[in-house]
Amino acid sequence: MDPIKLLTVATDLRLTNRPECCRVAIGRFYYGAHHVVVQVFGELGWNVSRKSYGHVEARVLLTLSGDTALLDAGKSLGDLYDWRVEADYRLDNPWAEVPGNADIALATANDVVGAAYSMRVEPMKSKIIAVLAQMAVARGMIAMAGRKVRWE
Repeated sequence: MDPIKLLTVATDLRLTNRPECCRVAIGRFYYGAHHVVVQVFGELGWNVSRKSYGHVEARVLLTLSGDTALLDAGKSLGDLYDWRVEADYRLDNPWAEVPGNADIALATANDVVGAAYSMRVEPMKSKIIAVLAQMAVARGMIAMAGRKVRWE
């Protein structure tokens, strides 16, 4: 599925102005942005974990380039995650039912998507691929260190 479709559906929900729809839209804005980030990293050769820590991994990977826009996108993706948790699990808090707050989540998701798409073009693409290559080496070293050594 194209993750942009999640953002489109979320926008449609938001436009109803119904509190429950704003709440659901905030969660979909997060997931749409997250899945775009995961998709772009996949295109660049890095498979973000599909386990729960993949949510943190996606944010961390955005920050590793040192690029200001990607650093901001990593922080914004974290904000979207926190807002999703608030919307999904804090039903006693009306914050997520306010259309203006859903609008902020939409704008934030669009910013994250734009930053993710910037990784598809040069010179950012080469910079990110180099960072991911370093991460792959580190990942391999960590995996090797975690294995038990058997002495014959």
